[in-house]
Amino acid sequence: MKNSCIPRVFILTIIILTFLSAESSIAQNWDPGFDVPGVSTSVGGIFTLGNKVLIRQSRSMLAYDLESESWTDAGAFADLRGVEDVAQLPDGTVIIGGSFTEVEGQPIQYIAALMESGWQPIGSPLNGPVRHIVFAGDRLYIGGDFNMAGSNEINHVAEWSGSDWSPLEGGLSRDGFTGGETILSGGLQFVNDILYAGGSFDMAGNTEVSNVASWDGTAWSDVGGGLPDSHVYSTAEWNGKLVVGGDFDGSGMSLGNLASWDGLSWNMVGAGLPGQVGSVEHIAVLNTGVLYLTTSGSTSMFELWKYDGNEWITLPLIHQNRLPSKMEVVSEDRLWVGMSFIINPDDPRPDQYLFEWKGDGEGWATVDRNGRGLDGPVFTAINAPDGSVVVGGNFAFAGPTPARSVARWDGSEWTAFGSGLLGDVNALAFDSQGTLYAGGQFFFSGSGSTQVNHIARWNGSSWESLASGVNYMPNLFQTVVLDILPNGDEIWLVGIFDTAGGVETRYHAKWNILTETWIPSELDLDEPAASISRDEDGSLLMSGWFDSAGGVDGLGRMLRLRDGVVERIGNGSSSLFVRTLFRYADTLYAAGLFENQPIGKLDGETWVPAGNGLSGVKSVRDFCVTPNNRLFAVGQFTAQPYDGQQFEDTFVAVLKDGVWSASSSGRINGSSVNACMARGDDLLLFGDFFSAQAPPSAGGAVAPSFNIAQLIDARVLLTEPDFSIPSAAEVVVYPNPVSGVLNVRLPSERHARVQSIRIYDLAGRLIHSEDGQDSVTGSFQVNASQILMTSGTYVLVVDFDGSRVRQKFVYVRQ
Repeated sequence: MKNSCIPRVFILTIIILTFLSAESSIAQNWDPGFDVPGVSTSVGGIFTLGNKVLIRQSRSMLAYDLESESWTDAGAFADLRGVEDVAQLPDGTVIIGGSFTEVEGQPIQYIAALMESGWQPIGSPLNGPVRHIVFAGDRLYIGGDFNMAGSNEINHVAEWSGSDWSPLEGGLSRDGFTGGETILSGGLQFVNDILYAGGSFDMAGNTEVSNVASWDGTAWSDVGGGLPDSHVYSTAEWNGKLVVGGDFDGSGMSLGNLASWDGLSWNMVGAGLPGQVGSVEHIAVLNTGVLYLTTSGSTSMFELWKYDGNEWITLPLIHQNRLPSKMEVVSEDRLWVGMSFIINPDDPRPDQYLFEWKGDGEGWATVDRNGRGLDGPVFTAINAPDGSVVVGGNFAFAGPTPARSVARWDGSEWTAFGSGLLGDVNALAFDSQGTLYAGGQFFFSGSGSTQVNHIARWNGSSWESLASGVNYMPNLFQTVVLDILPNGDEIWLVGIFDTAGGVETRYHAKWNILTETWIPSELDLDEPAASISRDEDGSLLMSGWFDSAGGVDGLGRMLRLRDGVVERIGNGSSSLFVRTLFRYADTLYAAGLFENQPIGKLDGETWVPAGNGLSGVKSVRDFCVTPNNRLFAVGQFTAQPYDGQQFEDTFVAVLKDGVWSASSSGRINGSSVNACMARGDDLLLFGDFFSAQAPPSAGGAVAPSFNIAQLIDARVLLTEPDFSIPSAAEVVVYPNPVSGVLNVRLPSERHARVQSIRIYDLAGRLIHSEDGQDSVTGSFQVNASQILMTSGTYVLVVDFDGSRVRQKFVYVRQ
């Protein structure tokens, strides 16, 4: 709620932010990529003091400066824990309340004031947390989960008398209340010099009330009969009126879970919220008078609404898989929303869980979004014709860029594809004309304006449907496209569907690019297919759940389609599902179940286990081969330690001498790696993970890595791909920019044997390479003007004495 004397914000939220310190052990193994200063654990509150915003973590407080839009010194607040509200008095004194029982080592319980001498207790000790602090005129009130101040009974709300905490005529209570929940869930709010309380209570002093009560300075009063059989979750002042939100279904009043009190009666706000919205969780009011709120939602997990005085407008979702934990106003005219986890609360993501509403024209933006990963899982990735990488998944932001479920990484920045797609993107493909297609589990484009039904085409400016898309008529919500393959003038799809553009076609369909029509499948699969790819001889490979197709039975979850004829691939698999097929070194590999091993290979006409070494296997999801001819598998599993290092890798394994082993780079921490891609000499990893960890031999340091990482020469993981071959070691190049001779100085001024010198563009393409040269001083030269390069940014990579260094430089062609 807002302080009537000074701007103040009270936010209780769960926002996961992460900080990467500049420790040498990380510098040796990781490219940080994420630049959020000081944030390391979840945030429990955000409080505004003038131009400074305090951010509460579990073990500390951070400070953000609204003028410079940067992190700043938190000063006396830095080591505070458990703070739930902050207020500043007219004389500058700052008061904090919360669940803490000590402050900077002093035994101070639940409320404290910052004096010149440091933090001091206020009045008699309370016996429970302080959730709310409000100040108006010369009156200071607190509310929370306490009922005693010293030996005085105060019951959840108290006033500062000048020397101690005093009860407000018996405080608040509820018949049968035994603790364990918050009576004052709706908080305290001043409106027209009257203090209002909202929550779940039936007595205010000696006055019977229904979840809302008012205090005029001397006595409690009922507020228009209150809201019986209801729960009040939020209160605010709006245009001189009290506004309360919550769950009012039992009240018998047609208020739509949001009501305003004008001093005489309860009323709907405007014409009331449209439809049957869920409970109103949070209310915020800008100084323009525009009212914002969040609800639990009627057709989705939550909804965000705006009332401009004339009509209710629904705001776009920030992320469909996360909940807003608080909506508050910062510095009077900036609306911030904090998001909470609903899947993995221990998943430490950066500050993409704190958003600011920029207005109808701009939408949501992250607050100080320095991290450059993706804020949700990646399910698929492909190389684009222009050398960039396109990823699909279920995310709302790619770096600082709003990009719903589809995004492009060009080696230096993320870009979006219009409004994106509202749901999971499982498959991506470019046709022969360079047009991008996306398939998955989504009905609409990200703006909600175009219905595409699980398959969409990017026309250069927006997503469009292919006729009416695909559907699975027994249950439309089970419809999903799992893979896409361009095949001449056709786009082939596999997944769970039985119609395409109204044409019956089960689990497999073809879209003709030239005629813009759907063609039914001749395969007649008995169960869905999950993957489709092209083998080296031009035939097509499919895998999935099926056992018969094209009149051929006993396929064992996989088939080959050659000239329109279905063929068995060996003796198939005994597993219920084969996720994918992949050719490596003239051998076909499969992810399924082969004599209790999750990876098999075709030996003549028989599928046999392809090595061991994986444990705890939930799934193997993709295969990749690096240019140095190493086969990698990714998914949900644990790979045995590498070369006796006693360090297991999660989700990434390399085949070595018939054994799947952890790579020497360390491990991925999170839920899964869903896809991989060879890129130059490197391997890109995509999935649902939040950090990458160096092996013990390199210090075991952990770096944030949000759903995308880079494995350098199958050796070093980076937290963001730059399509060069980066290393954390420094190499100096000058002049920079350069038009002629580029001088290079290695990290140490010593004799060094340089094995190779290479130059890459930002798309990862090798532009120039040459053999090394002896360097007595650790310096040498490269004549850039004699290399066929256009003006632009490049990466110089130098291998010397078993080490690798890199540096970007700008070349200006003359």
